[in-house]
Amino acid sequence: MLIPDLGKVPEAFRADIGYLLDRLSRFNIMSKQRKLDLLASLEPYRPASPPVTGYQCKDVRAIEWDASADLMPFVEELLPYQTRHYAATI
Repeated sequence: MLIPDLGKVPEAFRADIGYLLDRLSRFNIMSKQRKLDLLASLEPYRPASPPVTGYQCKDVRAIEWDASADLMPFVEELLPYQTRHYAATI
């Protein structure tokens, strides 16, 4: 299994990519162990504390990661992909 290495990502993009991987890993499309491995690989790059004020994101995970944007505006479009049934349609 491939586990992304955020250490190879330019620092300016780490928060956004970390948030995206964290958020997408919550979709019910991978095994529990794979999800745990992915989340463990992200943990060293998660900011120690989120910004106190000034964030524009609505997603708590985006705020925790100090991401520049969140997926909330796209959640409705993404919902069909979060089930194992999606695999049967492709």
